[in-house]
Amino acid sequence: MQTHSTTRAHGWQIAVFVGAVFCYWVGLYLYAPTLPIYVKQYSSHLGVIGLVLSMYGLWQALLRFPVGVTSDLLGRAKPFILFGYLLTALGAWLIGFADNIFWIGVGRSVTGLAAATWVPIVVVFSRFFPPAQAIRATALMAMVGGAARILATGATGFVNSVGGYSLAFNLAAVAAVLALVLMLLVRETPRAPTKPSLGPIAALSSRPHVLFPALLNAASQFVNWAVTFSFIPILAVNMGASDVEVSLLMTVFMAVNLVGLSTTAAFVNRLGARKLVRTGFLLLGMATVLAAWAPTVWWLFLAQGLVGLATGIGYPTLMGLSIREVSDHERTAAMGLHQGIYGVGMFTGPFVAGFLSEQFGIQTTFLLLAVPCLLLLVPQVGGRLLLPATADPTEAAH
Repeated sequence: MQTHSTTRAHGWQIAVFVGAVFCYWVGLYLYAPTLPIYVKQYSSHLGVIGLVLSMYGLWQALLRFPVGVTSDLLGRAKPFILFGYLLTALGAWLIGFADNIFWIGVGRSVTGLAAATWVPIVVVFSRFFPPAQAIRATALMAMVGGAARILATGATGFVNSVGGYSLAFNLAAVAAVLALVLMLLVRETPRAPTKPSLGPIAALSSRPHVLFPALLNAASQFVNWAVTFSFIPILAVNMGASDVEVSLLMTVFMAVNLVGLSTTAAFVNRLGARKLVRTGFLLLGMATVLAAWAPTVWWLFLAQGLVGLATGIGYPTLMGLSIREVSDHERTAAMGLHQGIYGVGMFTGPFVAGFLSEQFGIQTTFLLLAVPCLLLLVPQVGGRLLLPATADPTEAAH
């Protein structure tokens, strides 16, 4: 039985952990809304811009699964989190002080390495809750990140107006250092190390209830990162938007995304995972069609809001499903696999969209991006991927 003092200590640890994660996301996103515009100062080729921006997703895709596996092997997660926070500060500093496109790419790669920290973060936070509440825990952790990103992206335009692009990068580095200091206060109970073995890892990778949610999240992140974090800002500037308006564009995305995350945490048991995933892809398809058609910046705000709602609903649902049916000692590896796979979408989205935009224009590219989202709603196509092997108890009553 827990005493009052142990309950308070548990709550304090959660609070400090949440504070560290909040600062971490501020460090990654304080400069994000106008980053495509900043990169465009060093290259006018949309394909090159997309390639540089895609480095963030590339290194996540490459490292998130190894980070998860290594954490399970060592029985420790906190060292990875601390190192990731250090890389967050370094990456922001490198981008801010770069004087050519190459060093911007290097800095963006470092922030991608830092983002691999999200694997142990989610798993450690989920251990504050019973296993049956895995989806709720991931949704709550995503909500913390969402709140941090709202603050960070909402401030970007104003920070730029006060001190130029460099101030945002410097403040992001400071936030990351603060995250590191807070995380040092969190106690981690080491878990029993597991012996290296490719067999269980390969078996984990082949489980449909682990693999299919990851593939669906990769498709969602492909569209999200091509649109929200890469080419809507450039399209908005082409339409006459200021830095403040571009900053608010991403803030709208983040704010509505937080609404979606809150909806997921509150209603996943009532509506069921399958309905939430389908709804997310429907909204994502609608958003990209709207962005493709938008005649003015104000229509882009509506499109951003729809993307935010779509990913807010689908992202935590799929992430929680990926670890709900695996044992505790495999959770970090399963989360690393999931995030590594959807990191492929984060990488390929800006990369592919950049070269398509170079050939066909940004808005035509957005229209093309709507196709996979809407195809997943067709039973013959999406039915095979939509959690076929996952016994979802929330579906029984629907």
